[in-house]
Amino acid sequence: NTPLPPKPILITFDDGYEDNYTYAYPILKEYNMKATIFLVSDYMDRFDKYLTWQQVYEMSANNIYMGSHTLSHYELTPLSTQDMDIQLVGGKLAVEWHTFRFCEFIAYPCGSFNTQVLSETKKAGYKGGFTVYYDYVRAGDDPYKLSRIPIYGNLRLPMLRFWIRLKAAPVVGRLERLRASLLESNHDILAEFIPTP
Repeated sequence: NTPLPPKPILITFDDGYEDNYTYAYPILKEYNMKATIFLVSDYMDRFDKYLTWQQVYEMSANNIYMGSHTLSHYELTPLSTQDMDIQLVGGKLAVEWHTFRFCEFIAYPCGSFNTQVLSETKKAGYKGGFTVYYDYVRAGDDPYKLSRIPIYGNLRLPMLRFWIRLKAAPVVGRLERLRASLLESNHDILAEFIPTP
């Protein structure tokens, strides 16, 4: 119920890579912008190319919101309820422990979720969850199924693909949902015919 500016955006980063600190963070600070980083808690301070908890704490104290990308980045949908809860609650508590701030949002690993994941996410105390569906977020959208428009740096022409996704988000979002639905119902061959930039 808070008024938004005419063209609001939310900048998000998944996984907690070190380049979020070395490249993105200085630019965000320079322009006094906020962003969100969804952390894979078990990777922090353990693996090369991932953030340290000290970097996480510093950014958290300077306008960067830290969310959860679970404890270990396991896709949630195939997990048992017990293992799912460990991933959801463990990731949340780790972020809170290291930032001294509430962790209220999650980005589902691989963007995968189902009814059980949504239910357990709510029980774990999250206020919302982010998918990898290509679309805008609109008033009235389910806060546990928030869409995003991704930039994937490992593909050819990443900025052109992002521009197409951005400009055609309503159409691309529907195509992506149809493709995901076909894959979920084991219609892999049909899904291959659905173009997504």
